Amino acid sequence: MSMLGCPCGNVIRDNTDYLPFKGHAFTDIEFFPLFEAISKDVAGFIQARLDGREEKWYTDYFKSDSAFTEDDEGLVHTILARYLIHASIQLYQCTNCGRMLVERVDKPNEYDVFTPDEKPHRNVFATVKLKKAK
Repeated sequence: MSMLGCPCGNVIRDNTDYLPFKGHAFTDIEFFPLFEAISKDVAGFIQARLDGREEKWYTDYFKSDSAFTEDDEGLVHTILARYLIHASIQLYQCTNCGRMLVERVDKPNEYDVFTPDEKPHRNVFATVKLKKAK
């Protein structure tokens, strides 16, 4: 998607990554199975490496005969992206009025709109910080 109209008349542009007014959400029903599937795939790769079957695992997993070329970080990134990029619901907060536009699960690329109670509105994504594991 590149543009989304807010009821206030503002145009929300989504034409790059790292947007401060965009978020992603998963339903609780999807959330835990995602972690299980990702964990299974990463563990499968680790076991294949321990067993000396790394290249076979790669070929089977990606259904490709292309040579194994990714480093460990790249492979884990690819596994995560495979599950997370297409599974989420997109969220946008209008930078003008603060409304939240939430993608509908039953109709992708259609949005329900929610209006904040607070005036002036706060940036709901500004308070989200990635917490590092200890």
